[in-house]
Amino acid sequence: MRVFAVVVCLLLSACSAHQSPRIVNSVPDGKGGFNSIVLSEYFESMATMFDDSLVAHVVVTLGDERLPEGYEKVLSWSDRKYQDHIEEVEEIYFTNLSDKEVTVSEVYLSYFQTERSLLSEPLVIPPKTFRKSDALVSISSVYRAPRRDRVLRVKANGVYEKVTLTEQRTPIKKK
Repeated sequence: MRVFAVVVCLLLSACSAHQSPRIVNSVPDGKGGFNSIVLSEYFESMATMFDDSLVAHVVVTLGDERLPEGYEKVLSWSDRKYQDHIEEVEEIYFTNLSDKEVTVSEVYLSYFQTERSLLSEPLVIPPKTFRKSDALVSISSVYRAPRRDRVLRVKANGVYEKVTLTEQRTPIKKK
């Protein structure tokens, strides 16, 4: 029986090592209680660019749900458990609202004090359809800020445009 209890404890502790990308954000309600909202693993922002012909929808996902195929995880168990580190995957969905084909040849998204490219090759987007950028993986924190301003720089059909986006963590429900 004692061996069984030890095995169960080990299994439960192994399960708790998995880092959930969801968090609960609690804010005082002014009446001695708290208002709590469960925040998802997703961050989003959108912008319409190039005279309303192209929509850029930035989606950032915490955790392993959107990791590219073949990605080799680099975080150790202790980084995940004790440092609250987690993978962050950034992707941009481009929707062509125009009646003409759009070629997106460069995409740069700010990342703190620098910017990173999200394209390995140009995206050719037929009219009224969408295409997704490459996925970028970085190491983040489960508790990262629920809002972050980002700068997106895009070159489409030979013309550059730059927009500032406010990325927000998507709420799930109030507790």
